[in-house]
Amino acid sequence: MKGFLRSKLVLALAAFLMIAAAIVIPMSSSIRHAYAATPQVLILASSVTPGTATDGSGKSLEQQQAEADGFTVTLATDAQWDAMTASQFAAYQALVIGDPTCQGESPTPPLRPTPPSGSRW
Repeated sequence: MKGFLRSKLVLALAAFLMIAAAIVIPMSSSIRHAYAATPQVLILASSVTPGTATDGSGKSLEQQQAEADGFTVTLATDAQWDAMTASQFAAYQALVIGDPTCQGESPTPPLRPTPPSGSRW
């Protein structure tokens, strides 16, 4: 009788471990994949000023800061920005529309309207 109970206990334990593994393994791999991708930022190129980065790279200050914060930067022309779909915008963790004429505390003219993609954000 002890052998019978022992075999049932081993089977129950094996079943429990298989169920636990079936739940935990898929969850752990999806968690790893969720954070594996590098964060992405999309910058409207016409809204930033190239050559303002403090490192002399020729990039805009906005691009320099985004890269320093670990983002992969994509610069989009007005035409590219305007042609993007909602799902394409959704691929980015941040959108940057800068102020290319910003001169510190002095008043600057209002920003020009962005391309008509705002309804797709």
